[in-house]
Amino acid sequence: MKITVNQITNQNVVHFSSPYGDCLGVWSAGKPKKGDCFVELDVSQLEDSSSICRAEENSPALSCRNDMIYLRGLLEDYEEDGFLTLKMGDTCICIETPYDERVEQLKGQYITLTADCLYLYDGSLL
Repeated sequence: MKITVNQITNQNVVHFSSPYGDCLGVWSAGKPKKGDCFVELDVSQLEDSSSICRAEENSPALSCRNDMIYLRGLLEDYEEDGFLTLKMGDTCICIETPYDERVEQLKGQYITLTADCLYLYDGSLL
């Protein structure tokens, strides 16, 4: 995903803007620099599926509020081992979750996923 790093704070936390909204994340490889760059997004494995729900809107979005990260995208795939593929525009994010039939029923629909941390990986290093 193409983002613009606007501010870098302690411990490699960056404030950035993207085509889907403004957010913050932890820069996970190397040192971040202000400006435009391409990144891969990741969240830590979710403990349960309570942080996944059907979205009210059918468009990708990324935001942070009250120390939580909100990702909205199309649930493109959900496998029996809980491996989830979230599509946000031309970006896919793969996330490990415990399998839940309720989430399986949302396949092909827009979902909102809540996480406590978003990790950013410099796309030029991958």
